[in-house]
Amino acid sequence: MAAYCSQCGEKRRDRDDWKLSSIAGETFAEITNLEHSKLWQTFRLLLFKPGLLTREYWDGRRKRYLGPVKLYLLFFALTLVLYSIHQPTAIYDVRMLAASDSSGGLSRVLEERATKRGVSQPQIVQEVNSHLQRYLSMSQVFYPLFMTLALKLLLRRRRLYFAEHFIFALHILAFMLLSFAVMWPFFVLFGFRTSVAQYTPAYLLMSVASLIWTASYLYLALRRAYGEAWIAATVKGALIFATYMITSMLFLSIALTLAIR
Repeated sequence: MAAYCSQCGEKRRDRDDWKLSSIAGETFAEITNLEHSKLWQTFRLLLFKPGLLTREYWDGRRKRYLGPVKLYLLFFALTLVLYSIHQPTAIYDVRMLAASDSSGGLSRVLEERATKRGVSQPQIVQEVNSHLQRYLSMSQVFYPLFMTLALKLLLRRRRLYFAEHFIFALHILAFMLLSFAVMWPFFVLFGFRTSVAQYTPAYLLMSVASLIWTASYLYLALRRAYGEAWIAATVKGALIFATYMITSMLFLSIALTLAIR
């Protein structure tokens, strides 16, 4: 068998290429090679050129960038890990949700489940968290679909295919997840709340900054990808962001309800 593929020109892998040291070396090279790395090329456009990554994909220039599905799932996995490993910022932990519930209803449900089954509450928490994270992972399929439907309705005059809107939705959601991951160190340092009823100043400041950043990004992305006028981009960007927030709260509520059943 030839060492290189006759169709694509890529080197065929031999047994030595599958060694851990080889894989680690390729991964390190991909991360550190700023000029040719797909990862860094994708990050650069995603962060600093709103909408351009989508345009590149629409125009067929895809090989130099990470695929939109892979990018979206990569950042979801990153946020899931970050917001699960550190208890004070573990928003994907039922204990955090219970602590934020001023009515105490969620804590009572967990106690009732533990009493009914005759097990400790930590065991119930562990089981609920496992189910919650699984349901949240499953729900990631629906986020881009809901956003794509919103785009299809708001931009129906563009006469684009559903799949074209879907690519834009994946890139926007990837950006939102990346932004959420970027905020994690600040939440680790300053926390979310000072009490059940009061958020920390750092949380409020980061939330406002994130809202402005996301709104600006959506506006610029709609302008660059779809060629929307500034008023239309502002209004449609706000509606798309509202769609994301509503679906986020809806899916979290559904996932939590299923997890504690």
